[in-house]
Amino acid sequence: TVTQVVAGTPAEAVALPVGATIVSVESQGTRLDTLTPAAFSDFTNTSNAAITVAYMKGEEVVSVTLTPEQNIVPDAPERYAVGIALALIEEERKPIHVAMYEAIKTTGTMLVGIMVGIATLLGQSVQGTADFSQVAGPIGIVGLVGDAAEFGVTSLLMFTAIISLNLAVINMLPFPALDGGRLVFVAIEAVTRRPISPVWTARLNLVGFALLMLLMVAVTWNDIARIL
Repeated sequence: TVTQVVAGTPAEAVALPVGATIVSVESQGTRLDTLTPAAFSDFTNTSNAAITVAYMKGEEVVSVTLTPEQNIVPDAPERYAVGIALALIEEERKPIHVAMYEAIKTTGTMLVGIMVGIATLLGQSVQGTADFSQVAGPIGIVGLVGDAAEFGVTSLLMFTAIISLNLAVINMLPFPALDGGRLVFVAIEAVTRRPISPVWTARLNLVGFALLMLLMVAVTWNDIARIL
């Protein structure tokens, strides 16, 4: 299944869509027998000619012809490629109790991964080494939702769950205007046994909210710049 189409490549030129299921690949009479991402990459690199890719579009089989080019794979510019990323995707049905257990386990794994990712990003931001090119705001998320929808309802629900987990982790950060910041205030009050002045609480929340809005503007501008 096509999971990504790189801009400015032969795959984009023939409008090979994300989510397409490839059913056959051939070049100069030679057919690729093993349809795996690694086999496709090797076949594209060694064919030295245009390749014909047939994929499912709904109930219809569509064929396109692509000519592999160099300087597409960043880590190996000498390799010939057409500009798509592939993955083996299958659907597996399980009993409801097994599915629930797997869902809980997957949620835990994702939650830990998100926490580590956000902590790493914040740490790198303090050090001035953070890469914000992959950070998406509202506009970027809309595009990602469209990509997820290409793979069906299951992928869209999974992406929605990932967004929800991200929001949950971010909301618990110890920062004013977030629930995590409120928990810090409660903890301070519990230790000092005195209520924090509502005036200072409001001021800190206002500053925190303003910084969050500035961050949102910066991320949104990054989304727009990426599109342009």
